Amino acid sequence: MALSLEVSQHPFFAEPLSTWLVTVVPGSGWEILGPYWTRGVFDPMDLIATLAGGLIALVLLNYLPMEKGNVHNR
Repeated sequence: MALSLEVSQHPFFAEPLSTWLVTVVPGSGWEILGPYWTRGVFDPMDLIATLAGGLIALVLLNYLPMEKGNVHNR
């Protein structure tokens, strides 16, 4: 999800997306969401950071030892 949001800030996607979304999203919603695409800045380093964070989380979830048993079953 985070990757798709960051990619959508790229001018190639942001300009047509903001033109289309302004007609779909009600005015008060666009005031909140619109600046994400109209003033947002695409940064490739954000993509790398998101991928790195996801990879680290995946490694931790798969390689940290699991708790043995339930502490309530003593």
